[in-house]
Amino acid sequence: MGRKSVISNLSVAGNGAGGLKLKPGQMDDSVEAYSRLGLYSTASFFAEAQYGGPGCPEDEILKLARLSLKAKDVKYTLYLIERLDRRPLKPEFRLIAGQCYLHDKDYDQCLSSVLEESPQDEISAEKSISSGICVIRASALEALENTSSAANWYKEAVKRDYRCVQAFERLVTAALINQEDALSLIKQLDIQQNDAWIQSYYVCFSVASDPSKSDMFEENLRILRDNCGHSGGPWLRYLTARHAFAQHKYRSCMKMTSDAIHLVERGEHWILLHLAATFEASGSDLFSVSHRLEDQFPQTKISFLAIGYYYLQNKQEDKAKRYLQKATAFDPQFGPAWIALGHVLSVQDDSDGALAAYRTAARLMPASHLPLIYSGMEYARLNLISHAIKYLSMAREIAAWDPTPLYELGVLSYQAGDLETAGTYFHKALEELKPCAEDEDLLVATYLGLGHVLRRQRSYSKAREMYLNAQALNPTCQTTTAALAMTYHGEGNVSKAVVFYHQSLRGKLNMTTTVQMLVESALKEVNLLPLEA
Repeated sequence: MGRKSVISNLSVAGNGAGGLKLKPGQMDDSVEAYSRLGLYSTASFFAEAQYGGPGCPEDEILKLARLSLKAKDVKYTLYLIERLDRRPLKPEFRLIAGQCYLHDKDYDQCLSSVLEESPQDEISAEKSISSGICVIRASALEALENTSSAANWYKEAVKRDYRCVQAFERLVTAALINQEDALSLIKQLDIQQNDAWIQSYYVCFSVASDPSKSDMFEENLRILRDNCGHSGGPWLRYLTARHAFAQHKYRSCMKMTSDAIHLVERGEHWILLHLAATFEASGSDLFSVSHRLEDQFPQTKISFLAIGYYYLQNKQEDKAKRYLQKATAFDPQFGPAWIALGHVLSVQDDSDGALAAYRTAARLMPASHLPLIYSGMEYARLNLISHAIKYLSMAREIAAWDPTPLYELGVLSYQAGDLETAGTYFHKALEELKPCAEDEDLLVATYLGLGHVLRRQRSYSKAREMYLNAQALNPTCQTTTAALAMTYHGEGNVSKAVVFYHQSLRGKLNMTTTVQMLVESALKEVNLLPLEA
């Protein structure tokens, strides 16, 4: 009985004197209010009630399509657009349709939807819409691994609207264009005087990874800080962190990007930079970051990459390989995951697999020198010296500011017995590394390399200076201690050589070369073997 009366009351409420027919614009306030609050599903509900019927004006359908897309109701958004009789569609409808197909990873259909156009109609559209269509095209082409065409459409997006920061950032962070092309693109933009700070942002973004452009970077960074009032803003901090990473200041970069996990949705380049810096600095933060990413963004390429990095750092290659393969399967265009996978395969002595992974990364990131460096290092490991030199030289041409190719070329020259060329490479690498003393591993290795060259050339005092520089950075490195022993040995200071040989043996009794030298030095000390001339 009670239930019947409730139903009766509801029926009466639904058939009151006022009726149910909505007046034009009656729900607009509710639509606007809930849109402003980010409650797009509710806003879309009221908009559909107002505009969802047959014969609805095109402008109202556009409002509803925008809302349903924000509510991530992709299928309904496409349904609304398909109801339109007008062909070709207006540019904004094409933009929305392209976004829907891109969300569904239907890249061919995405390209078809945004290419259904009258070119003049698109160019005459609002700048942001015209630019947005270019971004959708570029994104679909990039997903289809047509990186050259993707780069051209990202460039076109920035040319049509220089405020399309997303397009410019993607060109640089995805290594689709090199620094020279990026700076050339900036010069082509008709940036208004009151937007001059945007030009400074683009310049900073272009040169942040080049330590040789530090003056240009700092000058434009100062302009940004003076004019934007956001000296502590996240995007300025990101630029500074990128510049620190390029200078091999990994710990500084890691500190500046420590809250990157909260900014992932603003751009994956934040967390990628933090992961790379933490890995290079051998930081323990990888464990907590990977778990937090897995909690907040489960089953995503970023979380898979972070976990893979963690296992790689801890020498658990099988687990690292499993997660990195998940990352590349989730997004086959994810260049950083291919590079990390190449590292794992190299450690596992799967050189063919490692080189294939690096080639994939090079194809996806045509302006990046990193896949070339790692390919060169892998060829060197295989003793394919001509291939190694070719790839390392190509990497140096792309990124003349990175000392890593110089160091690797120095090692190859040293192994070939060309001490003069090796010394030249090590000297150049040191000149570029000295301002970046945080990269202890590469700096120590370069000091050691140059020390070995000088010792072989019998410049013992200079060699000892290099070894002592290396020892100051890493006092526990037994390789450095053994090298110092060999230097004293070469000078004829046998008693001191014996002391350093003993020090280098502590805790590492499998150093057969050191054992042999120690025995020889002892024999020489009792005049059973002649000293070296």
